[in-house]
Amino acid sequence: MANLSRPVIAFALLRHCGDLVQTDLLGGVAVLIRPLISDLTGQIYDAANLAERLAKAYGISLPASALEDFTSRLASAGILTIEEGGAGLSRAIYAPVPESDSEDEKDETLFQGIIDDFVAHATNRLVVTSMHISQDDLIGGFLRRLCTLDFSSLRARPLIVEGQGTTTLLGPAAKEARALSQQLSSEAALDALVASYIGHLQAKNADWLKVLSEVADGALGLELVLDLQAPTSVPRLTSTTAVIDTPILLSYLDLSSKQQHDAAVSLIEQLSQSGMKIAAFQHSIEEAESVLHAIDTARQLGHAYGPTVARMSSPTYRAFFETMRGRIAHSWQQKHNFELIQETAVQFYKNFTEEDEVELIRRIRTNIVDRYLTSERDAKSVAETMRRLGGSHTSIGNIASCKYVFVTSNSSVQRRSASFLRDNGFVNRGELVPIMTDRYAAGLCWLISGGRAANSPTTARLLANCAVALRSRPELIARTKRFLAELDAEKALHFEALMTNERASQFLMEVTLGNLDVITANNVEEIFSEAQRRAAETVSKEKDAHYGAQVADLAMQVEASAEELAKLQDQLQQAALDNEAKQITEVKLQQETVALTQQVEEQRIVAAAQAGKLAAMEASIAALTEVASNAIVDSAAKKNQAIAIATRFVDRRMKMLRIGGAVSSLSAMLLLALADKFLVPSLRIELQSYANLVLIGIQLLLGGIGLSLISEKIFEIPMQRWGAKLYAEKLSELGYS
Repeated sequence: MANLSRPVIAFALLRHCGDLVQTDLLGGVAVLIRPLISDLTGQIYDAANLAERLAKAYGISLPASALEDFTSRLASAGILTIEEGGAGLSRAIYAPVPESDSEDEKDETLFQGIIDDFVAHATNRLVVTSMHISQDDLIGGFLRRLCTLDFSSLRARPLIVEGQGTTTLLGPAAKEARALSQQLSSEAALDALVASYIGHLQAKNADWLKVLSEVADGALGLELVLDLQAPTSVPRLTSTTAVIDTPILLSYLDLSSKQQHDAAVSLIEQLSQSGMKIAAFQHSIEEAESVLHAIDTARQLGHAYGPTVARMSSPTYRAFFETMRGRIAHSWQQKHNFELIQETAVQFYKNFTEEDEVELIRRIRTNIVDRYLTSERDAKSVAETMRRLGGSHTSIGNIASCKYVFVTSNSSVQRRSASFLRDNGFVNRGELVPIMTDRYAAGLCWLISGGRAANSPTTARLLANCAVALRSRPELIARTKRFLAELDAEKALHFEALMTNERASQFLMEVTLGNLDVITANNVEEIFSEAQRRAAETVSKEKDAHYGAQVADLAMQVEASAEELAKLQDQLQQAALDNEAKQITEVKLQQETVALTQQVEEQRIVAAAQAGKLAAMEASIAALTEVASNAIVDSAAKKNQAIAIATRFVDRRMKMLRIGGAVSSLSAMLLLALADKFLVPSLRIELQSYANLVLIGIQLLLGGIGLSLISEKIFEIPMQRWGAKLYAEKLSELGYS
């Protein structure tokens, strides 16, 4: 067996860990640890060294103390040998590693082929972006993401055009953003490269995708077995409530991408099948409602992108989205029968105080990467979970007694929260951390079923995370649109419409790897053309799916006709055999033959006619595909034009109101000045001073009104409402709501 320098061997074995945990948890661990220790035979067992090798090979982070507690189990698995010494002392040494068999070598060859294919895929894309990542880093990044399903660097990295601002003094926020962008440059590119490769396999090579899913399952299985100290069994969690975070909630309710919805549904089903009750915090419901409001507002202004907006091109989905506004809590409780948890009472704050919550917020947002990935609501969810637990501690060996767990899709929140809870004594050594990622929770449910769950615990999440990673950032879209506008304004409008198509939008992230500098005036038209092609291909697939049932019916009819023809031919042959056997007269035989021949000919004619219908249907599908693609682009362009007209109309009306109001105020002030000059002197002397004060006060009020109309300080909200009303009326007048 090769040493640690050959990770492909370990990962080829990792593929089978999911199968092994079904019957032999320790066997699964042994198979995966042996290739990491082949050079340590006979040496004294060092838990810290093994923990380091596990982290390097599989991305599994375990404290050395946990592996020390695992010593006797490793000895039972044949990884260690216990040597007895004098005075009752003993020591653990690494046992010899057996040679690999031919099946192992086949797996190694297969996995090496996948790695080589990924390296070629990545190298081709790196050439386009003028980036360089070493082959070792490419392979390491690929394997690490298979094990962790973490593609957060691409989402966390601020997009900055290199070379800009180098001679300008930058504030702390800008400096931090630039430093973070440089720090995450390679990791973000690896996210995009791995995600695009997984997407490529999903479309072109399902067998290899299945292999990678098995590897991801194996990594999760290994992490769980080591983390839970290889339990003999994991009971159903019928006393546990799983509280999910806002992104999973939105995905489950089908208010995100299709891939994320599938992953969330799979997760909730697994949690329910393990015996857990499903719940969400009230503040998560409120956050979800605010997300829907933000999407709707941005969509009306023509500045919204993303998977939810892309799905709104369907009238059916748009109607569904509108029905969910303000009804998320109702849907969660009434339609899906899940629990809604209100904020805990003040007396429970003794278990996790407000000061603890503030410190947790500081901890999860200390690192500059985490500040881009976490929010105060994440800390609120962790705090509420700990308060609900009432200060109780749950040992690893008794996880079924844990009353609440918080399941988050944000691995950064889980990692920082777990560290905070351990450091502050809320979770002790050998105890379960009640804050877990969706990946870990799915794996725990998988382990409860003995690894026999119908679905892979990682496949849906792997595909969903890749789709999220490839979601185009607004900065990339804006830069591309700006260059296109300089060349052809019509193409810029078409491009904006294309970005509502998920596959076309993903291409922008694939080709740039999240780097703004890749988009230039020289290549922007090529990017536009490829985006058009991908959008058209997507529309074609949708139309194929729409008409697929009709085509399948025709094909089945043709097949049935062919089967009937074969039956008739069999009958003809049987008739001939029966005639010979029974010595039927020649006249009767001829009559039957003629009749059967006529039936055969009629069936041939029917089959030919149905084949013609099938060809005509395929031609219609092609024509409808082209018409639908053009209609999508034209409709989006016309709506953008209507928005621009409505915006200009509102701007003109607002200017007229401000100027008119200011002129009216000035005129009124002049009239009051004339009154002061000509009318006040005619009053009695004792009244003239009062009259002067009144006129001066009115003039100051009018002057203030005039200035406010110009600066929009006092009348800002009324004018915004009036402007919004004018905008909506103009859009309605132009035929858009």
